[in-house]
Amino acid sequence: MGNKVTRNVAAKAADDEAFDVKEDVNIKRPKTHRLDAMQYEYLPTIPTVDLHALELFQLRVGDIGIMELVARGTSMNVFAATFCATAVAVKQLLPGKQSHDRATEKFVQRIQLHSTAMSPFIVSFVGVAWTTPLDLMLVTELMDGDLRTFLETSPLNAVDWNLKFKYACDIASALAYLHMLRLRIIHRDIKSRKVLVRAASLECKLDLGMLHEIEYDIETLTAGIGAVRWMAPEVFLDTHYDTCADMYSFGVVLSELATHRIPYEGLTNTRGAPMRFLAIVNGVVNGTLKPEFTPDTPPWFVELAMKCLALEPKIRPTAMQVANLIKQKMAQPCEETNNVSLQPPNTPPSNPATAMTQLFDDQIFFKLAQCPATMPLLGDFEFVTKLQAILNSVDKVPDLVNDPRMTPVLVALASTQPSTDTIAKALGPDMISNIASKPRTIQFLTDPEFIIKLTSVQQDVSKLPLYMDDWRMGTVLTELLRDVLALDSPTFDTLKDLTAYIGQEKGKQWPLINNFVLCADIISASNHTIVRVEHPRKRHQVWVAKLSDQRHEVDFFDAVYKLGPDDVARATRHFVQCEEWGEVKVLSYKCFAVVMERGLANCAERLPLLQVNDFLRFSCLKEVLDAIRVVHELGYIHGDIKLENIVYFGDEAGYKLIGFDNSARPGDLWTKHCTEVYCPPEMAKFMLGHTDDLIVSHAIDVWCAAVLVLKLFVHQGHLLEFMAINNEDILNEIAKPGFSFRASIAAADLSERNKEWLAKCLD
Repeated sequence: MGNKVTRNVAAKAADDEAFDVKEDVNIKRPKTHRLDAMQYEYLPTIPTVDLHALELFQLRVGDIGIMELVARGTSMNVFAATFCATAVAVKQLLPGKQSHDRATEKFVQRIQLHSTAMSPFIVSFVGVAWTTPLDLMLVTELMDGDLRTFLETSPLNAVDWNLKFKYACDIASALAYLHMLRLRIIHRDIKSRKVLVRAASLECKLDLGMLHEIEYDIETLTAGIGAVRWMAPEVFLDTHYDTCADMYSFGVVLSELATHRIPYEGLTNTRGAPMRFLAIVNGVVNGTLKPEFTPDTPPWFVELAMKCLALEPKIRPTAMQVANLIKQKMAQPCEETNNVSLQPPNTPPSNPATAMTQLFDDQIFFKLAQCPATMPLLGDFEFVTKLQAILNSVDKVPDLVNDPRMTPVLVALASTQPSTDTIAKALGPDMISNIASKPRTIQFLTDPEFIIKLTSVQQDVSKLPLYMDDWRMGTVLTELLRDVLALDSPTFDTLKDLTAYIGQEKGKQWPLINNFVLCADIISASNHTIVRVEHPRKRHQVWVAKLSDQRHEVDFFDAVYKLGPDDVARATRHFVQCEEWGEVKVLSYKCFAVVMERGLANCAERLPLLQVNDFLRFSCLKEVLDAIRVVHELGYIHGDIKLENIVYFGDEAGYKLIGFDNSARPGDLWTKHCTEVYCPPEMAKFMLGHTDDLIVSHAIDVWCAAVLVLKLFVHQGHLLEFMAINNEDILNEIAKPGFSFRASIAAADLSERNKEWLAKCLD
């Protein structure tokens, strides 16, 4: 029978001494061996490239499973793989290039650029992994295949023109996004092989291959970069080129969409022989050779392609102009889509800053309201003020281009047709009563002048931009728009149903809490759901949200963060960092959410590594015991100490506690919950109904922590007492009179002194 009094005394002693680490840690320095010249010849040279800048995006190598090679380029291998059970693509330098500093440096630069590119029209960046620079891996989402393969395997008359228009529009939207970034990015390798497709959802995304910042390195753009059949004339001529070169290549891709053939395939010279490569290059450079189109190609589509294929770069349209024109044509009846009007033929396209201002008009707030990822920004008055400054002055554009909040905004403005319907629905007949029902907005109804503004917009929604200089208008809109979104979504009876729906809606986002948006990326699901979230101001930080039907963890963090600053600082050091928490409505489902930082791995996942390195193992244990002590000093017990609830956040942050669903104050009555292997005898009897109630005490955490220590120090974490029984019988075994972990303690890789302490904690 567990002796809780002895266990509490042992807990205090363990807190004071935290195990005798020095006695058990025997760190042996490896012997130095002399290698002769022959041995050195076969050792790979490890690049000296600094990977510090990539640590923010680092994934665990152990979470990545390489499945098969799917493509090989001149410098890269591309593998189909899995990351935490999710299908991904992995890019690695070819073995012959991995040991070259310059090749690795370029790879790092491209990874950094890719990490900043966040658009639904670009293959999503997942992260990067490595153990040394030799095995550096870029991890992205995995698509079904490329556009070239799709066209080659599809009969010409089997692909609807509307799908081709959509693909063309998506490619142009991706280029518009890249070309308008403050660090203006030129792709340099636009061709059908670089456009990836997903058959089920008809998605089309641009793969970022040889992208390049043109502002930082404008004089060193490499001549001849890209596949020759898609190259612009100025690239062949070894002269300066910019984003206009991408637009020429885009025009060539339009011919591929029309013909399903590789550009210039089948061309012959005057003698009937296949046209030589140099003749093709000469024709492109002179402007006498253009890709072909089929007779049934819509005239406006051919005209658009010819504008993109103009010999003079400056008269080619911008990607934004092309994307907007294709959207207009797709929205028009067939008989109205015969002509193309982009700009006067001799007028050079706008520079990127000016091109971006074409997006900013009085419709901006209506577009942002339609997109779940940008709708919460309407309540960010500081950001709304900056948007209004752009509306008033073109010169303000460069000041905002590099703001991380602009990434989803640009996507929304480039891909959304303006409509007042969403806001009109939000400001419907029940507007005043809906505002009165919300704690954040009810106070606004005490101001008659603001009510007049609301009524004016309700009667004429087009007046909204006039009143966005009142910070309360954006707050009201975001609150009411959440209700509209919930009304337009399916209804869910359980959290499990909601989780299943979110997991199927790949690429979508929904507002969660404040400015955090929920992504369709389920990380785990049990009695609660862990899902990836993003914040427009903190896009390079990795966040997750824990969704639950129970409010217990929300109440715990609410209480802890109301303590004094010293206590909050201690909690932040030893507990998972929480950014937001509270009751939320996800689509139409009400639940509780805690938004927190995402760790690299929990202790159960790191156990093989910890068990081969005593220094790491005891360092981990010390941080665990320190964290438990802080919980107790704040007046709580954790209630579910186990390897899975200890998470590693990197060398600097170390290990932190998560999973406070069952935290309680000593003296409270325990609610029925336990993780069987860690369950103390008194809890096992309560769970089995042998006792009527259980009083919460520190002894519960002490027992659980002692079991955690055993799992750290026995072979592979296997407790000998449970090896021969089924999981469902574990509670019965623990509840038996005289149960002990004597066999596991004896087998533990610990000193006799520490085994004695462990036995006291498990008494």
